[in-house]
Amino acid sequence: MKDHELPEGDVTLREQDAEPGIDRHAIWKGLQRPAALRGLAVLVVGVVALAAPQLSAWLLSLLIGIALLVAGGTDTVAALRSRPVARADLGRGVLLLGGGTALLALRRIGVGAVAGLVGGVIAMRGVLDLVRVATQQDVEDRGWQVLRGVAQVLLGALIAVSEGDLLLFLVALMAIVWIIAGGVALAEEVSVADTGNVVLDWLHHRDMGPEERSAVINKVIFEGEAARGRISRFIALMAFSTAIATFGINADSTAVVIGAMLIAPLMTPIMATSASMLMGWPKRATRSLFLVAGGIAVAVAGSWLLSRYFPVLEVTANSQILSRVSPNTVDLMIAFAAGAAGAFALSRPDVSDSLPGVAIAVALVPPLTVIGITLEAGELEFAMGATLLFFTNLVGVILAAGVTFVFVGLSPWFHLEANQREINRSFATVGVALLLIAIPLSMAGDEVFTAVTNQGTASTVVEEWLESAPGYRTVSVAIRGSEAEVAVVGSGPLPAPESLAAGFAAEFDREITVDLSVIPEERFEVTGEP
Repeated sequence: MKDHELPEGDVTLREQDAEPGIDRHAIWKGLQRPAALRGLAVLVVGVVALAAPQLSAWLLSLLIGIALLVAGGTDTVAALRSRPVARADLGRGVLLLGGGTALLALRRIGVGAVAGLVGGVIAMRGVLDLVRVATQQDVEDRGWQVLRGVAQVLLGALIAVSEGDLLLFLVALMAIVWIIAGGVALAEEVSVADTGNVVLDWLHHRDMGPEERSAVINKVIFEGEAARGRISRFIALMAFSTAIATFGINADSTAVVIGAMLIAPLMTPIMATSASMLMGWPKRATRSLFLVAGGIAVAVAGSWLLSRYFPVLEVTANSQILSRVSPNTVDLMIAFAAGAAGAFALSRPDVSDSLPGVAIAVALVPPLTVIGITLEAGELEFAMGATLLFFTNLVGVILAAGVTFVFVGLSPWFHLEANQREINRSFATVGVALLLIAIPLSMAGDEVFTAVTNQGTASTVVEEWLESAPGYRTVSVAIRGSEAEVAVVGSGPLPAPESLAAGFAAEFDREITVDLSVIPEERFEVTGEP
């Protein structure tokens, strides 16, 4: 059997998927089942939370509380009806019921309290899953269950302690998970043996065919007689792109760095990793990751060596370096979009011309060269920031490409069902990596958001202070912690500086020391005579 062909065991699933038709009576009957109600509730809350993540605390607690009650109630009823009683499922159900009741009973609580309660429920559910795996011997796919439990604990802990931009990101992430989980649960319950669900019916028929699948796989996976030559060309292109990127960063030239992005081949093994994980090929995924690691080593070591002989004169003032050492959640969203676009372009020959644009958007080699340059310069903090940016791009591209490959039919639905253990285990690992990356990303985003907000507030305080002094205008305003630096220029009487300090203290609710610089301005109006 060739790599692009599907296992013989998938034939039965293929035949089942090929049976179209929607039975509305069966769908209505399925919606009356407890599990379907649970899926519907979770789906609705996920859609609302994703559409409006900045809901008031009261409305957010109401929606999540109802969803937890429905989910907990169905889990509890199902556990009590089973013989013997499923204690683990009963414990999860009671936990969800308790969390939902608490959210509905405790009114007028802040968003932080809601996040803490919801995060605690999710984390405790993960702990219960881990306890069940540790105490029971007949657990199927133990590795996947452990990863899922750990992911729930991490996500719950993050939600419980987060605020600001991090909380909004996690609410959106949780909403996406709820939408997927609710949609799948609903689809499974409304389906019967000879009917298909609307969405799943479409997904079941997404199969690009063996020829197109073989073409995509051959593009990204280095195997066979030509593997050695392709790997040699990969290393050569990595060396060339590293040199171009290093010199472009040295010259602080955006155009040169873009040129390095265009010839960088690192996207190919990353796409191969995602495709191999989706097809259930762990060995090929591991080999592709080793190739990615080799490319990383070439870029970091090469840029470090070149910067030894051609050092960047002012690392802390170089715009190409500064733009790649403080990533935030926006960079993760860019990676998601670029990964999806790359997978789509790779699977469609008629739009393959878009791949260079994807390479520019996600920028894989420049952060690696920044790591080498900043390590050589002794700027370890900058090197850590660039490392975070690269792994943000790596994880985002792998996840988004995997989802896109499903929609374009690289791995048909029946193949996903037949290999779901390997696929779940692989992508769960990437999902845990995403949660770990989300912490520093969101913290950086919070810092940027806070700095921008404080800057705007400080400028407003200065403008209000100068309202009684029309002869002056603001030159610059900067606030850092408990210190503010203000520069104004003009002439005429100026309000008391003490009132400016009082305005800062009142607006920021803390003691602020103001360093005020007044630049005198003299104007002369002279008429020249011939």
